[in-house]
Amino acid sequence: MPPPGGAIEVETSLAITTPEAVRETIGLHQDAFSRHGVATATARIIGVVVQPGVEFGSSSVHFYDRAAAAALPAVLDEFPGLLFEAHSTDYQRPQGLSDLVSDGFGILKVGPWLTFAMREALYGLDVIRQITTPEAPMLWATMERLMLARPAYWQGHYAGSETQLRLARHYSYSDRIRYYWDEADAQTAVADLLSVGGAVDETMISQYCGRVYDVVRASQKSSDPRSLVLASIGKVLSTYRLAV
Repeated sequence: MPPPGGAIEVETSLAITTPEAVRETIGLHQDAFSRHGVATATARIIGVVVQPGVEFGSSSVHFYDRAAAAALPAVLDEFPGLLFEAHSTDYQRPQGLSDLVSDGFGILKVGPWLTFAMREALYGLDVIRQITTPEAPMLWATMERLMLARPAYWQGHYAGSETQLRLARHYSYSDRIRYYWDEADAQTAVADLLSVGGAVDETMISQYCGRVYDVVRASQKSSDPRSLVLASIGKVLSTYRLAV
């Protein structure tokens, strides 16, 4: 199983699950179900979690190499009705996600990429507000204070100098900041940021919310702060929709 929340750093090469390991995993589960008198329940199993060679760390991503994982898809022919589940597919290239689906990975787990996209949009709006309303409080400062006061969610996941730790707390692919958004102070700060009415200037979107600039221009969708955050998350989701 991949490490929860992503690796601290991605190794040069990952140990891809072997066909033998897949067969052994399935066999062990079938035997265990049988021993407990629930063998028929195995018919409800739809997927097997394997490592196809995808992972992300604090500042890097290991992309899917279908040639390196070529031995895996053939195993599914031995187990009709089963598919593979891939963890840690966050930040993969669109083609990589499509290749995973083609190779039998019918379940693609995504998590931090969505909250990462949300944070990107919120921080972009935070900078825009600082430019247009310098006296406004900073969301960034609120989140930094919360993470320093309660470091359990990020300590042990990041390493390096104080500067590197500060950058990782806010911008890491591992996105440990996601565990702080439901804090009362964070909720208040986000609500205050999104309460600014009216459309955000298109040139400011280009500069500070670049992920959704093309979405806003192409669709003529609303460019109020809340819509920009939702568009940022939606753009990641659309990458997965296109993969299937």
